Order: sequence, then structure tokens, then C-alpha cells
Amino acid sequence: MAEKELCRALASECHTTALSVRLRDLISRIGLLVDQVNDHDHVSFCDFLCFERCASFLPDSDNTVQYFENSVQALAPVIKKSQDILKKMSVDVFKRKYNQFFLWTGNENVFMDCFNMLSFSHEEENILCLLLLSSAIERALGNVYLLKGSQCPALLKDLLASSELGSVLGSSTIQILQVLMGPPISLNLRNVAWHGFFSEGELPPRYIYFLLHIVASIGKLLESQNIHVDDIPFRSFVSLASTDDVAYQFPRIPCEAEHSLQQVIVKSWMVNQTNMHMFQLAFRCYSEKMYGKCAVLLFPLLEHALRRLFVLANHCPARLITAEATTLFTTFEEILEKNLSDGTQNMVPDLLGESCMDFLHDLLTYPCGPRARDKLGHGEVDFTAVPGSLCQVLLTLLGFMAARFTTEGLTSSAQNLLAPIQTSFDNYQSIFHSIAILRSKMLTLSLDASMLQSDTTFSPLLESWKPEDGLDCFISEESVFPSVHYRLQIFIENISEQMEKDFADKWTGVKEKLLIAFSDTEKALSDLVKFRVHSLYRWQKEATSEASTGVKVSESEIVGLLTRIVGEVLTCLCQTRAALVLRQQQLTAKQLRSRQRENFKKLLAFVPSISLFCQFVLALSAWLFCRLDHYNNWDNKTCKALQRFLKSALQTSENLRTFTSTDKNKWVEAGKITLSLLETAGSFSKSVVLSPPAPV
Repeated sequence: MAEKELCRALASECHTTALSVRLRDLISRIGLLVDQVNDHDHVSFCDFLCFERCASFLPDSDNTVQYFENSVQALAPVIKKSQDILKKMSVDVFKRKYNQFFLWTGNENVFMDCFNMLSFSHEEENILCLLLLSSAIERALGNVYLLKGSQCPALLKDLLASSELGSVLGSSTIQILQVLMGPPISLNLRNVAWHGFFSEGELPPRYIYFLLHIVASIGKLLESQNIHVDDIPFRSFVSLASTDDVAYQFPRIPCEAEHSLQQVIVKSWMVNQTNMHMFQLAFRCYSEKMYGKCAVLLFPLLEHALRRLFVLANHCPARLITAEATTLFTTFEEILEKNLSDGTQNMVPDLLGESCMDFLHDLLTYPCGPRARDKLGHGEVDFTAVPGSLCQVLLTLLGFMAARFTTEGLTSSAQNLLAPIQTSFDNYQSIFHSIAILRSKMLTLSLDASMLQSDTTFSPLLESWKPEDGLDCFISEESVFPSVHYRLQIFIENISEQMEKDFADKWTGVKEKLLIAFSDTEKALSDLVKFRVHSLYRWQKEATSEASTGVKVSESEIVGLLTRIVGEVLTCLCQTRAALVLRQQQLTAKQLRSRQRENFKKLLAFVPSISLFCQFVLALSAWLFCRLDHYNNWDNKTCKALQRFLKSALQTSENLRTFTSTDKNKWVEAGKITLSLLETAGSFSKSVVLSPPAPV
């Protein structure tokens, strides 16, 4: 589909629901049927659910579509009863009666807030309540699971199916929860909400009331079993602070421009009558600095917008709705893939561009990235601690998508607002792909190593030392420093023959600094490795290649080994600097005993050697990094030799970490193993040629 045709299709497309016929019927009809003949008043005792009595209405479980339809119908009167009980309560009455029974969740404020929002009877807030509740419930159930188990399942459906959780809550409680939030053939309220399938008006509030009632009743159940709040192992929340690193790549939206950006989004193809109020609620939450609620709303809206783009671009309109029992939902994971399930090319990456796809993978999928949607959706994040930077980047993305697929010209003010955003997306490079992490760690090591000189104020003779005094005083008969320097020189000469052919100017600047202890290589190294490395779908290609050859060492393994080596050396450097600063302070204060003074002399003699070892690791990393784009051209023999050498280097780095730790302080041994590795590196680098290089 041509881009202009796609833009017109997005603008003209009109759909009223993203729910399948079966699921809409299950939620909006079957779940609301109430048998007026049977009296279910006895289900609730003292305004708490009796799970055994509720489960007694359910048919025998066989986990079929028909079972869940019958179960929803059987629970419909119970669900209605819960709504009747809770809806008549004021916020104060609800809090007095139930607050203590939400404490087991460790998130009681979320449940109170949701009850308060229900009183406003706004359809978009029903969806927000379900998003917040399902996340908080999954988190709370996971904590209860840890009373019996050690590793909480990653998915809610697996958590509910676990014997560990069932042994605490009982089979009746689990059976009811599975009807509401279990497998795809259940009501599946959690997944339908978090993947953006609900439109405004499609979620009856009685399901929210029922979930609140269930959670409070579980609190009562735990109390009856003498399981107290203090007994529950509450896991620490994770941080989304790494979204700041993503936001740093984009211009900050000034306060006076926020309204203009929101108007661009509201008037775009992404907003229609089925989600207008949800967008407006998200914007209101953002302006009121309720970033957790804002992000919780924006992620499903974003996924729905991308799914619309996906189905039109790939000509599969049926994928817009929730899947039936025999197929999978179309979610972020599939939308961001290179190919469709049938092997044909996914057209979304071409439409959004490589840089935008890098951004989406950074934010959503890469293990080292924030994985913000997953962490919010599975209850790993404190909603009150969500950074504003996350909402900033989401609004920036929505603005970019609005402008990218518009059928109408933008106003001059909108163009001025969006121009720097579009430029930032055009220039965006992944910062959380494994290759980007390697580059980042290299630059961090370079920067930290340059500080070693300012940390050193004494010579091995325990006399005051400053850089202009030179390094002669660090050389003795026992010192490995001269040998380390010589071996480093051989290694760099060997790789320079390859590097100077294609990186002559930049490599020369780096090379000169790498051969000098305590030199600052950070800027020169940054200039050398700042070229764009194409990481999008990189290792999917690699997997295909490996499947055909079956023998080649993977590039991901090489990058992983290098990253671990750099990380280990960073730790060694940090430990050495900490020991150096402490011992110098103690020497100045005359707090060192005789034995400590002798060990301190060995530390000082080792300092220039670890400086050069850091330079070696930087040289090794830069040499390999600059050639990664043509890794597939390296022969198997070269890759195997490289793998063996890197494993040896990693082992040395791990031993070095041990020797430089505070409980070892084995500086002589540390010097010896650095020299040993550099000797090996000289012969290795002479025998291995990595070509052709990556383009500059």
C-alpha cells in the first residue's frame, strides 16, 4: 500500500469496536445476565465473598470455551451483587470497612483510588481502573505466591495456574480469578485492557466492583488463615529511570507547547469517538503530573494505534480485533517483528523507519532497556514513581506518528513544534541494544580510567607524587609495568595495520593515547566508535545464517563476551581506585600499620599497570566494534579463535576482580595475570585479521 493511500485509509477508517463477537457477547451480555429466580444474597457474608459458595455455582472445569461461557453466566448474579453492595457505599464507608483488607496487596492506595474513580461514572475511567487494578492484583498475587514458591511466574495466567498460589488461596478463589483474568478463552480482562482492545463504553463497571470485592475478600481469607501483612514477602518495585536516557535524545516539550502537541494528536487519525475521552484523560493526568496514570492510559492507546497501522499496511483487517481461541492477539511483539507469522515482510518497519523502530525496541523490548509497558502492566512499578520522562517520550512518539501519516497539511505552529521531534526520530540510534550497551560501557571505562591519575598522589616509595614527576618512580625490578607497556605496544601495533587502512585519522589519535598510562582517551575513542551500527533485527539475520551453517560462533556471543570483559574491568578499576584513595588517606593520617604500608606500596606499583590494562581492553573492544557490521564475512576459524581468546580474557578479568577486591588486595598477582594475558594477546592479534571493516 502506497504511503498516501495508507494515510487516506487511516483517516477514513471507521470502527466501533476491537472486541470479537464472542468476547463482546461474553462481557456485555452473558456477564450481565442475572437470574431473578435464584437468590444469591447468601453468597456474601458480612459484605465479603464466600469463595467456596461462589465456586459452587460454576460447572466442572474442563478449560473449554463453553466452560468459561457457562462460568461467566453462573457468576453474573454474584458480580451484580458485588456491585450492589459496594456502589451504595460512600468513599469513607468503603475505606473504613475494607482498607485493612487491602493492606496485603502492599498497594492499598491504588484500590482506594479506583473505588473513588468509579463514583464519577466516566467510561474512560472504568478502563483506567481495570488497567490499574489488574496490574496491582498481579503484583499482590505474586507476593502471596512467594509464601510457598521461590520464583514468581512471569505471566498472570501461569501464576493463577500454579499450585503454590492455589495452596494458599484455595481452588475456589483461583477458579473465580481464572474466569476473570485467566487464559485467552476466559473473560481475559487484564489482557484485553492492557493490549488496547477496549473502547469507551465496552467495560461495564460491575467487573471493577467485583475485582475490588474479590481483593478485599482475599484479604479477609488471609486473615482467617493467620497470614498477616508482615508475613508476606513484598518485592521491591523496579525503577523506570532509564527512560530518562531515551528522553534525553529528544527535545523537551515546553509547557506552553504541550497543549499544541495534544491538539495535533487529538486531530490525528489515532483519535476517534471510541477513544477520544481516554486521550483527554491521559492529557489531563499528564498536566496534573499523575504520570503513572498517564502512562498506563497511553500504552494501550499506542498499541491500538500501531495495530491499526499494522493491519492496514499488511492487509489483514481481521487482526484488528481480539483473537478467538484458536489464534493469538496482535500485540506489540508481532507489530514490531521484521516478518509476519507466515514469513512475509512486515510493512510497519518500512513505514515508521529504522530510527523509530530502534526507539520502540529500546522502550519496549530490549532487556537492558526500561521495558516500560511490561513492567507497568505486570505490577513491577510503583505508579506514583513513574517518571515524567516516560510520558514525554510517549507523547513525542504520538506526535511523530500523527504528523507522519497525516492527510492534511500541518499549521505553521504545528510544523515548528514537530520539526525538531521529527529530526530527533530521524537521527535516533538505539541505546539499549546489546551493541549499544557495549559502546556505552567502553566509553564509561575510558572516562573512569582517565580519573586514575588524579586519584594517585603517592609513589611506591610513599612519597608525594604528581603527574609531572613522571612514571620512573613506579618502575622497579619487581614491577611488571615496563613489560605490560611493551606487550601492549605489540598488541596495538598488530591491530594498527588493520585499523589504519580505514580509520587512519581517528585511529592515530586513539593509538597515541592508548600507549600512555593515565591518558584520557574518552573523546578520541568516542570519535572513533560513534558511527551508526545498524542493530534493528540484527541478530534475527544472524539466527537465519546460523541455521543454514550450523557452526559459526554467533555475533551476539562475541558482543556478550566483550561486554562482560569491559564490565569486569570496570569493577576492577573501581575497586583499585577505592583502595587507592582509602590507603592514601590512611597514610596521610598515619593510620597504616607496617604490613598495610607494604601492601600499599604494591598497590601503588600496580596502578600504572591497571591503567594500561584498561587501555588494552579499550583497544581490543574498539578493534572488534569497528568491524562488527561485517561479522558475517569473518570465517569460522577466525570466529572460533576469537571466541577462545575472549573467554580467556574474561577469565583473567574475573580473576583480576577477585585479586583487587577489598578482602584480597593481591596486587602482585593482579599484575602478573595482566601481563600474561597481554602476552597471549600479542600472538593472537598477529594471527587474526578482521576484514572488511565497518564503513565510517
